[in-house]
Amino acid sequence: MTTRRPLTLINSVAPIRVCDNGGWTDTWFAGHGRIFNIGVYPYAEVQIAVYPDADREARIIINAENYGERYAVRPEVHWDKHPLLEAAIAYMRLPTDLSFEVTIYSEAPGGASTWSSRRWDSGL
Repeated sequence: MTTRRPLTLINSVAPIRVCDNGGWTDTWFAGHGRIFNIGVYPYAEVQIAVYPDADREARIIINAENYGERYAVRPEVHWDKHPLLEAAIAYMRLPTDLSFEVTIYSEAPGGASTWSSRRWDSGL
């Protein structure tokens, strides 16, 4: 059996946000206001493996490690388990002649009153 090798690996980290000061004051119905967040550790970690082939059924795979979920995404059809992640992938308009495996993880526990308090897709 041959092991697939990615063309490239893209690694990225981003701090989680806390302290949503001024929340809701930047909405259309407030009419005025500003908000700011504070970015802190632990980070959300993302790795994207880019492959030279484009498998039509599993061209984009998401590994949501904190939820033990690995699944194929078809963002042009519908959003499913983690809509914000899937919408971000759809927004990037990835080349159709390549395939991608996106792995996301954070040490931030669910229910910690940060963006990760419910699900990845609730405020990333």
